[in-house]
Amino acid sequence: MIRLLDLVPRPSKRAARVGAGLVAITALGLGASGCGADLAGSAAVVGQQRVTDEELTADVDAVTSALGIESSDQVNQIVLDRLIRSDLFDELAARNGVTITGGELDTFIADTAETVGGRAALDAQLLQSSGVAADAVESFARTFLLQQKIAEVLVPGGTPEQQGEALAAAVIALSEELDTRVSPRFGTWDPATLSVGPIPNDLSAPIISADDPALQQINPQQQPQQ
Repeated sequence: MIRLLDLVPRPSKRAARVGAGLVAITALGLGASGCGADLAGSAAVVGQQRVTDEELTADVDAVTSALGIESSDQVNQIVLDRLIRSDLFDELAARNGVTITGGELDTFIADTAETVGGRAALDAQLLQSSGVAADAVESFARTFLLQQKIAEVLVPGGTPEQQGEALAAAVIALSEELDTRVSPRFGTWDPATLSVGPIPNDLSAPIISADDPALQQINPQQQPQQ
């Protein structure tokens, strides 16, 4: 199995319930700030980190150009999911003393590419399955390796299920603590599922239909399962 393609484990039902509880506890305190001026010029805010409009646009343009499709709300959300999770796992790694060396990253990408027929084949699979352009593969792989190391720190010697559960719960809690938010122009952040949800109805204006055949080249359902 190409583990690089399983980048971010989706929270289990149990972890999602933990997240839902955190949402309920913090709803009164955070609700009023969801669309504040501090989102100006940003697609998302993760604590002190920002995913700027320019960063999102550049990443989306790289994906749509490589796939030969138009930009859309759905593509924006798929890419924004990844960028937000990257920031969350960077912060979680820093808090747990976890780092990835350049050597580890290079070796992992090379080994993974070898299992699928080379780097070009790997890049093509990641583009099709997860909306990752070639110039974002290293970042994507780095986040995957961070997850593996963080999970081992959280539950040393645990089973994959135990480590995945702990990792999901930890990143959900971190997302709440950092008050992760998405500009309404791109959707709404759901910390319980670590994903960007639909754009509010009054702002929704899809560029292409959700059932456009070209859009189906990116399949959100192939995002991490655990």
